[in-house]
Amino acid sequence: MAKRRRAKSESEAEWQDDRADSSSEYLSDTSFGVLPKKPRSTDNPNLKKRRKQAPREVADASGPSSQAENSYAYIQHPTSTHVISSPQPIREGLLNWYAAVHETRGMPWRKPFNPNLTPNEKAQRAYEVWISEIMLQQTQVATVIPYYNRWMEKFPTIHDLAAASIDEVNALWKGLGYYSRASRLLEGAKKAVKDFNGKLPDNAKDMEAHIPGIGRYSAGAICSIACGEQVPVLDGNVHRLLSRFLALHAPPKAKPTLDILWRGASAMVEIDDPKLSATQHPGDINQALIELGSTVCRPRDPECSSCPLRKWCSAYAGPSKAGKATEFPSIDIEDICNICVPLSEPPNVTAYPMKAERKKAREELDIVNVVEWRAHLSSDDRRFLLVRRPEGGLLAGLYEFPTLTDVRKSISPTAQRKVSVEMLSSILHIGADLERKVPKNSKQHGDISSVSISRIEAAGDVTHIFSHIKKTYRTQWVVLVGETNPPQLAEDYPAVVPVKKKVRHGASDGKNPTTEASNTKGNQVMAMWVPLNEVMETNAVLNLNKGASLAEVNERYRALSLIFHPDKQHDDPLKKEVATKEFLEIQKAYQVLSDPFTRQVYDELGPEAVNWAWSPDLRFKTKEEISEALQNGFIEYNKQKSRSNPNKTKAAASVTVNAAPLLSNHGNIRQRLQHVHVASRNIQLETSQIAIGKQTTLSFEGHSGLASGRSPTGRTGEGSFALNGTVRHQFSPRLTSQFSAGLLFPHLLKGNLNYEDPDNSIQTSMLWIPFSNLWLPPTTVSWTRKLFKKKHYRGRLDIHAGPQPSMAFHFIKPTVSKMLFEEGSSQNNGPRLRSESGLKMFAVAHSVGIAFDAFLPKLVAESSITFFELSARLKANIQWGLTGLVANAGVEWFNETMEVASNLVLSATAVVLEFNLTYADQRFSLPIMLSPNCSTRLALGAIVIPSTLIVIGYRFVLLPRQRSRRAEYLRRSRRMLEEDSDLRKERNAVEALLKERIKRIVKTESEKQGLIIQEATYGVEGTDEATLKLAIDVQGPLQALVRNSQLHIAGGTSKTAIQGFFDPAPYAAKILRVRYTFSGTPHYAEIPDYHPVVLPLAEHRLDD
Repeated sequence: MAKRRRAKSESEAEWQDDRADSSSEYLSDTSFGVLPKKPRSTDNPNLKKRRKQAPREVADASGPSSQAENSYAYIQHPTSTHVISSPQPIREGLLNWYAAVHETRGMPWRKPFNPNLTPNEKAQRAYEVWISEIMLQQTQVATVIPYYNRWMEKFPTIHDLAAASIDEVNALWKGLGYYSRASRLLEGAKKAVKDFNGKLPDNAKDMEAHIPGIGRYSAGAICSIACGEQVPVLDGNVHRLLSRFLALHAPPKAKPTLDILWRGASAMVEIDDPKLSATQHPGDINQALIELGSTVCRPRDPECSSCPLRKWCSAYAGPSKAGKATEFPSIDIEDICNICVPLSEPPNVTAYPMKAERKKAREELDIVNVVEWRAHLSSDDRRFLLVRRPEGGLLAGLYEFPTLTDVRKSISPTAQRKVSVEMLSSILHIGADLERKVPKNSKQHGDISSVSISRIEAAGDVTHIFSHIKKTYRTQWVVLVGETNPPQLAEDYPAVVPVKKKVRHGASDGKNPTTEASNTKGNQVMAMWVPLNEVMETNAVLNLNKGASLAEVNERYRALSLIFHPDKQHDDPLKKEVATKEFLEIQKAYQVLSDPFTRQVYDELGPEAVNWAWSPDLRFKTKEEISEALQNGFIEYNKQKSRSNPNKTKAAASVTVNAAPLLSNHGNIRQRLQHVHVASRNIQLETSQIAIGKQTTLSFEGHSGLASGRSPTGRTGEGSFALNGTVRHQFSPRLTSQFSAGLLFPHLLKGNLNYEDPDNSIQTSMLWIPFSNLWLPPTTVSWTRKLFKKKHYRGRLDIHAGPQPSMAFHFIKPTVSKMLFEEGSSQNNGPRLRSESGLKMFAVAHSVGIAFDAFLPKLVAESSITFFELSARLKANIQWGLTGLVANAGVEWFNETMEVASNLVLSATAVVLEFNLTYADQRFSLPIMLSPNCSTRLALGAIVIPSTLIVIGYRFVLLPRQRSRRAEYLRRSRRMLEEDSDLRKERNAVEALLKERIKRIVKTESEKQGLIIQEATYGVEGTDEATLKLAIDVQGPLQALVRNSQLHIAGGTSKTAIQGFFDPAPYAAKILRVRYTFSGTPHYAEIPDYHPVVLPLAEHRLDD
């Protein structure tokens, strides 16, 4: 995507991009019209020669064109060639084209012109355009859009911006680069508020004269777009467009060249006819010129076929007319153009504008001291010293490690260490004591009475090229050890820039780790000690690891967007369609991941949470506060998800059957059957919830029970009925309450209070019995907590106070999964590739604990294993104490709507077999008492018989069906892969787009015997012939990801998102198989889909 180009002045040179295209070399808007005047170019020997030979050249024009050495034919032309004499038809064609494309790129600052705006509305519109124009300098549109939106949220008006500090502005600008632009915006806003009543001047002349950082181009853009003033613009895009339109081949930075281009731009916006000016707005004309130069008249590969100005373009028409005598039959010698110079390349559109000579960047060496302080060598509290740069010049006002600038390139290591110590002595209060080193035999954990240098170690050179400087940063690590607090900074350390001292939230006892031991004068901060975790931020993005910096994200985005930009694929419709699709995906990912807030949401909660409606205020909180809010939002989302159908009436029924007489030895079968009876019946109904507030609901529950039911002999028992009303209220996403009251006698009252955060869960319940003699109502407290910071083991403490007090502690081991469809892919609906046995995908969970019932201890252990392919779970529970052993074993079958479970309970007082059926939140339970005593024979039979039936059913029913489903899935997937020609065409088009990049990478890696991908396939995991056929060749796309002989693909997500990959078998576990060479040695690796890829590794090396 094209960038908004402006040219550079000395004051703006620091933010020019050396890697930009030729349009970046034009003058900045602060330089137009203020360059030192040069004498007319009559002293140019080439022009003198042309003037002397003018008559002969005109006379010979009908003959063959003469061609000088290293230049192409020069055709004399009048100065009128570079004048737009009839702009009206050109303007109409331009505006008609712009009307169809002005919304294509979705720029939030681009709005239709409204001549009826009030002065205040015009001022606000001017502020919006100003911000966008400054951001667009040297920056792509797609990059600017998220930054612009965040800026307008933080500083919606010029008054908000003027009240901000440079630190706040730089924090919001972070990642956009060229920070001098941000400081100029702040300076300009303060000037506008102070001198112009909070409004930018409404005319270009005053705006350019009075507002810092606004030159002729910016003033013209703002005033024409926001105020409708007829003033021209000439950014890099318009410079290139008009140079081609007027066939102007002259030094692009020369004043005569700029004068011609400014006159041409002025002719396009200056409209004398009032009728035309009412419909042809200057702002639309200027934006149309910028858009045309940006998207169509590009530096390379211009789309002349779709240009609305093609029939008037001199450069487009020029090649077909070059050398013909009929072009200019007679030219007055005074009217001959003496600005243009001969072409240095074939006469075509891209020959214009004339390429400017790049000045070689000067080279400088800086010594960067990464100064670290610790109380002792093994301390985890590590602080780093940051100092503020001067207010003017390169990277003005930003913090950096202490740096010695522009030192001798021949400086020796000894001299380098010496000047570093001298520099620290001027910054730190301890001065010359630094030269004393920590003794090698000092205690690592003991406090050192004074601060001393423990280490000065070279860390290598880093080269960075600015537009005018090639910087080599020679870094060295300086470790200071001693005392309990970082060294105080010298009081006479020079102040550099006033800033507001910002105290982070959560600081206690007046200590702030960010600003503690900082050197301040008034509200000036010159240097400060910063904790390690605040020096660097990490994130995860497009094929980069989670620790990639924002600069790496931007670099990766630029590389991918250049490869897949659809405007470059104008020859092949399929390539353009595929490039557009990939480009939109890249844009979408970048828009999320370039925003620090959405990136934090993505990292902590995943891609789904990015689209949730988060409060705009969260963007302006600290990272810790945002993290807490995200966790609260996640908890609330899960609760809402669990209450997805609150209006559904829920029912539960339980029927207890006493079948012990049937299995006894007394009497015959008929007599035994007569004694089998229903011991109890219970029915519970919960009505729909009624919302009585945003966070409050009301529901009713009815309970019906029969204590000693009726047997076949006609005996009856006592029944009961209860009706309860329940009010639920949610105080916050983490804190909820529930209060229930019995509406019938005995009017029991029950209250619950629940709290939940990522590390803790607390449930409290209390039962009040009216008119009871209990001094303490029955109360239960359950507290679950994460036990270790880096492990997910949890502990649960249950305490019950009442007539029968109890206490229990459980240690819960996290679920250990063996799931080949990792990271939630099991949630996908559709057929899955099952293993032949059905036992390959499983999860195991354990918990152990100790409980006290009425002060009698017992051990409790529970274990379960879930087989996901069979939708089955086996579980067992054992309780062993002074009162005996209680064992529980069961099996469950489940799907999305139904669950069937069977459970056997064996204790000293009973053997009970229980069946449970749950369907659509309705539950039925059938406990059957097999014996009132502990019968080992009966329990063994109750276990062995069902287990035997399960094994037989698995062997002769489930296993054949599992194999049949797997074979059918493989056949269907292979058929779809062979028939899906569109998918293959799309993949081939992506590889074609990557072809040139792959060639360059292979050439570079071959020259240094680096990382060469010999063979790579991505397909279904497995070694049998059927699964091996379900794989695609990804050798080319994988090679395209190699950088500096390394390949890294972040884990946690499927590799199908990588350009050139696609899913050969949806819902199946995939694996990446790679055969590669490194340093001429063969390597081989097999990497599961969701695992990170790191190449090369020594463990991949193949032995000879």
